[in-house]
Amino acid sequence: MQPINGPHDWEKTGIEPMLPPIERKIPGSPKKNRKMAKDESKKMKPDHLSRKGLIMTCT
Repeated sequence: MQPINGPHDWEKTGIEPMLPPIERKIPGSPKKNRKMAKDESKKMKPDHLSRKGLIMTCT
């Protein structure tokens, strides 16, 4: 392999340098948590257990 010269020795072509692609907003509504109805229970899942009122002891 032969070493190549640095960018200062490269031929000028007159073509503008490439720019990164424009970041576009993805179509659709933003993702949000669902608003719960007033009469809906606070539990997320029927089999979900909370630690409220649980007494923990070390053995």
